[in-house]
Amino acid sequence: KVERMRIKAERFLTMLFENYLQNPTLLPSSYQEKYEKYGRERVVCDYIAGMTDRYALDEYKRLFDPYERVWADDQALGRLMVLSSFWR
Repeated sequence: KVERMRIKAERFLTMLFENYLQNPTLLPSSYQEKYEKYGRERVVCDYIAGMTDRYALDEYKRLFDPYERVWADDQALGRLMVLSSFWR
């Protein structure tokens, strides 16, 4: 059971890492600015290492789960709904 979880975690982190390497604009701009000085791989590693487990799982779902909402957060969705109802 532990080995299965290790393999899942490795695959999950590898997918996040590769996705950020291929799509650097998904990183916050403060991390993108560090590419030149520290290198792409180091910056992506540092970004992932700074994630909580819950945030990393949520980010994975946002990036790879086709049924997950794309909105950055529920507040952004709420603001959009208020604005759209205002203009009707």
